[in-house]
Amino acid sequence: MIEQTRPRIGMTMRIELETDRFYLARYYSEAVEAAGGLPVHIPLIPKSDFINGIVDGLDGLLLPGSDSDMDPQRYGREPRQQLGTVHPLKDETDLLVLAEIEKLAASSNAKLVERRRSTTTLERLFLDETEEK
Repeated sequence: MIEQTRPRIGMTMRIELETDRFYLARYYSEAVEAAGGLPVHIPLIPKSDFINGIVDGLDGLLLPGSDSDMDPQRYGREPRQQLGTVHPLKDETDLLVLAEIEKLAASSNAKLVERRRSTTTLERLFLDETEEK
């Protein structure tokens, strides 16, 4: 049985255009497992609610490399002649995953800041009380 305390590490999959199959080289999962994590494969389904549901349960993220290039039009540039294969499904999914991770990080950081403020306040109250005695 797998331990529940191992961090869940999400990895977006890749797509083989010729066969229309999702895939990911096995060494990514093996490396995450060897490092103590639980690999979670994220299929290339670029739907916000789907991605949110997966990312919400993750502790970390690994975006594997690929033999494709990101479409430069996504960031306001024109394609150059050297541009390799573009996989819009991969780009859309990776960008949605990153957006969800950013939301979680912002929320987590806000909680840390609030926790720090509360701790500081409690420490001050405690110090004030002990100094008075």
